[in-house]
Amino acid sequence: MGRTDQELLARLRTDPAAFEELYLRHVGKIVAAVTRRAGDPAEVRDLVAAAFTRIHESVRRYDPARSSPLPWMLGVTGQVVAERHVPVVPATPAPPWASSRRALEAAQRARLERRMRASAPARRRYQAMMRLPPRERAMVELVELDGLTHIQAAEALGVWPSLARLRLSRAERKLARSAHYHPPPEAVANAGTERGEPLDEVGPLELELLGELRTALYDPRRTARALRAARHRHHRAMAGSRRLTTAPALVLALATVLGGAFAAGRLFEPASSRGGASSGAQAPVDRRIACYEQLDQRATATATAAGESVWPPGAPALQACLSAWKRQEVQLARNGIVRHIVPQTPGYVVCQQRNGTVGVFPNPRQLSLDDACASIGASVPEDARFGGATVSQVRTFDLDLRVRLRQAGLGTGCDPYGPLLETIRASVNANGLRGWTIRDRTSAQGVDPVNGAPVFRPDGGKRWTRFSVNPLNGQVTIGTAPDGAC
Repeated sequence: MGRTDQELLARLRTDPAAFEELYLRHVGKIVAAVTRRAGDPAEVRDLVAAAFTRIHESVRRYDPARSSPLPWMLGVTGQVVAERHVPVVPATPAPPWASSRRALEAAQRARLERRMRASAPARRRYQAMMRLPPRERAMVELVELDGLTHIQAAEALGVWPSLARLRLSRAERKLARSAHYHPPPEAVANAGTERGEPLDEVGPLELELLGELRTALYDPRRTARALRAARHRHHRAMAGSRRLTTAPALVLALATVLGGAFAAGRLFEPASSRGGASSGAQAPVDRRIACYEQLDQRATATATAAGESVWPPGAPALQACLSAWKRQEVQLARNGIVRHIVPQTPGYVVCQQRNGTVGVFPNPRQLSLDDACASIGASVPEDARFGGATVSQVRTFDLDLRVRLRQAGLGTGCDPYGPLLETIRASVNANGLRGWTIRDRTSAQGVDPVNGAPVFRPDGGKRWTRFSVNPLNGQVTIGTAPDGAC
């Protein structure tokens, strides 16, 4: 049985899995609430990102004794959308590290446009509500647009029910006198399902946004960079506000600096005449990839692959590490030592450690990219390439495949070959992984689990199968499940 919304909110600040479960459970309702208010599909994406970012930041102020989780989240979403019209807030509602700002793909834009056409009546009512005072507008939005009762809206906004009824009645009287307001033709109990739009639908856009938000909100290094950038902007703004207005002092200081430079004879001096480290072109950066035998914080690199051909890290880096490991095995064999150095694993990951070292690690437990690197206190290099795909594409594919497998009742390790192949192929095509391949490694030759004798599988080894993902090579392998496991 899954965790409740209150349990997920209690662990939201520190548990990425809790954020992912809460997001997948309610992102359809948040998207529907935003489409009833926003006027552009690209704006919908940024506002949804801003809404979940605000939910993550303000969850410490959530009181489960005063409000249910979903009404509170809808109230936060309404505040985020309303703030985009306030001149004193930044023009972009979502922080730059919470959204990629990429143009929407044609399929994603068409899907959002369909939902926005279905929400057009609610959006016209919202435009009329913009003329109300902020507190009355927030109350009537939650009731008429999102379908909450006045008690739920009062809990979401943190006010008494009697005050909520007063604000709601005032807002309804003002809207009744407005020529731009058209009341809903039916009861608002189903205001969140215009034309039967499913509110629990999770598409590629939502999955891609989940990967970006999870990386942004739970990556301490990225958060630190964002804080440093914010401080830098603050210091620049403070420096600009304290500009000197004494022109004689500036002229005197500039004359002193220029005079000293001319006296030293180094102003406008050619770089070639100075010598030292500054002469000539800069030395090329030495690209190195460390190769590790285990996915462990205490593991030491057993080989090193160097050269520009292994950068950006991806399939060439993995092949270089495999070649380096095999050379070590051959060298040991020549000295009379038989040792298997190449890891026996279905897949590999590439991680950047805290000291800046980028390494290739085995991934025997088939963890996702972020989970595998986080288990050793590292992160995924953002410039890595996985069979021609970017980090964001692989993250979206991982989330999309898990959702598809769960909906199809697959992913148990004992799945029939045909449905498993079609599900994986659909996810690969939906996420644009054109360079990825699906390998059939099923076998009709089996082993008797009792006496170890070879046996023949009449079904060709395709009755019970399991899969593994090797993102560095851009491959998904489907193999026969071990005999006796299913």
